[in-house]
Amino acid sequence: MKHFLAQRKPHLDPALPPEDKLKQSQIAALTSRSFAHRGVHGFLNPSTYQKYPNVPSPHQPYLFIPENTLASFQLAIQNQLAIELDLHYTNDRHLVIFHDNDTYRLTQISQKIKHSTLARIQELQLHSPSQHSKNPFPKEYISRIPTLESALQLIAGKTPLLIELKSEFNINYRRFCQQTADLLQKYQEQYQNAPVAIKSFDPRIVRWFLHYCPNIPSGLLIPSHPNPLYYLGLSLLKFPFNSWLKPDFLSVDKKIVQNNHIQNYRQFHPVLCWVLSSNSEKHYQKYIDNSIIE
Repeated sequence: MKHFLAQRKPHLDPALPPEDKLKQSQIAALTSRSFAHRGVHGFLNPSTYQKYPNVPSPHQPYLFIPENTLASFQLAIQNQLAIELDLHYTNDRHLVIFHDNDTYRLTQISQKIKHSTLARIQELQLHSPSQHSKNPFPKEYISRIPTLESALQLIAGKTPLLIELKSEFNINYRRFCQQTADLLQKYQEQYQNAPVAIKSFDPRIVRWFLHYCPNIPSGLLIPSHPNPLYYLGLSLLKFPFNSWLKPDFLSVDKKIVQNNHIQNYRQFHPVLCWVLSSNSEKHYQKYIDNSIIE
C-alpha cells in the first residue's frame, strides 16, 4: 500500500497556550499518514503481512482478515498506516468495534448491537471464507468483535487513530460520548498524548466533543448525494448553522470533495476523503489533506 500523504503541513504557533498546542498537534496527526479503512482487511497478498514470522508462501491461499478486528489493526501498524475504526454502544453500556448496526453480515447471526449485551456479542464468531492453517494471529484477533479498550491496548500510541461513533435512534448519545471520551483521555494519559480523533454523521456527537472534550479533534462526516445526511452536512457548513457547529475537520465521500462549501472549509480545516483505492485515485489529492484507503 502506498500512502496518500497530506499536501499541507500544519503550522504550530509557538505562542499558543499549552492546551491549544496539544489540540493543534492532534489535528496535525490527522494528516501524517493515510488511514486504513477499518484496518487492513480482506484477502491479503502475503507481501502485505511479510513482517510476521509465520507467513504462508505465495503458492498457498491468501489470508483473509475481517474488518475492524485486532488483526486488521495490527497489520495497519506494521504497514505504517493510521487506523480508522467504527464504534457502537451496547445495551449494557459497552463500547464495541463494528461497522453495521446488525451483526449478520460478518457473523451470519443477526443481532442488533444496541439491543445486545457485550457477553452476547463476544459469543459471536466472525465469518471467514478461508481458514488458513498458518495464520500468524491469535484466534481471537480474527474471529471476535473487539472492544475499544482491547483495541487501544493493542494500538498503544503506535499510530494515529480515527474513531467513527455510530449514532442510532434511541441510544443515549451523551452517555456514549462520555464513556468514549473517558477511555480516550486515559489512553492519551497512558501513551503521552497519543494521536486520536473522533468523527460522526451525527452533529450532536461532534458538538459534544467540541464542548466537553476539546483536546480530542472532532470531525463531521458528510456522505454523497442523495443521502439526506449530505444536505444536513452541507447546511451545517453555511450561515447561520456554522455558528452552532464548527468541526475541527471534515471526512467526506470522495464523490463530493470538489464541492465549493467543502473546499472553502478546507482553507482553515483539514478535509479527509473516503474511501480511496491505494494506487488508482491520486487525482483526488489536490482536493484533500489526507485519505482513508482500502
